[in-house]
Amino acid sequence: MDIQDRYDDIDNLITTIDCLLREINSKDIREDLDVLKYEYMDEKEELLTELNKMWDMEEKALEDEFNRGRI
Repeated sequence: MDIQDRYDDIDNLITTIDCLLREINSKDIREDLDVLKYEYMDEKEELLTELNKMWDMEEKALEDEFNRGRI
């Protein structure tokens, strides 16, 4: 599984947890879901940082290729 897939899976999970939080009335389950949600939000943030680095490197490589073609 690559970073983008993991990011997408976590994003979907967080959305699902949000839906569950609106549906569930039990306080202890809601607290557990909140903890889980925030753990995955932290991971999602880390993955986004990695993805941004990858996108920046890809963009730079494309710019370099474009510039080499212009010469």
